[in-house]
Amino acid sequence: MQGADVVARLLIVDDDPMQRQTLTPMLRGDGVDEAQAPDDATARRRLRIAIPMHDIGKIATPDAILSKPGKLTAQEYEVMKQHAEIGYRILSGSSSEMLQLAAEVARTHHERWDGGGYPHGLAGDEIPLSGRIVAIADVFDALTSKRCYKPAFPLDKTRAIMAEGRGHHFDPALLDLFWAHIDEFMAVRVKNLDRVAP
Repeated sequence: MQGADVVARLLIVDDDPMQRQTLTPMLRGDGVDEAQAPDDATARRRLRIAIPMHDIGKIATPDAILSKPGKLTAQEYEVMKQHAEIGYRILSGSSSEMLQLAAEVARTHHERWDGGGYPHGLAGDEIPLSGRIVAIADVFDALTSKRCYKPAFPLDKTRAIMAEGRGHHFDPALLDLFWAHIDEFMAVRVKNLDRVAP
């Protein structure tokens, strides 16, 4: 059995099966400018495959924390934060470039542009492009989707919340790029949500 098949079967991506549809449009040639985009189609395809594994480390997070309807305690939050490094350990060590990239994404998608993220407090361009892309898309998805602890927020509220994180939580150039293409991202999201609707 291929390593990628094993990983795909273990895949844990929050509680929204369409999250990958929010993430992937940023990787297309018309959604990321040439200076920021991976430099070839193979690299972009690899990243599209790797991105849905960003939260695989949550397989080790207790269900009581993952499904808690209220705010996490400080101790629970510390347990939750471990998923980034656990995900990295699950995915790293492979000779597969795609799994190496998935490990990088798992480890870095909670880093913040200002250095205040986890697990390593990376800042700015120290954070790989893959982690910076997923940071934006992951927060966008969490805000616009219903969760056990919150309702889905409308687009205007989501935009206002994320604007507060520009240059703090998020790479400002990538965030601007994301909002410049929001109609395209939303069209892809709606199309794919319709595809899986009962």
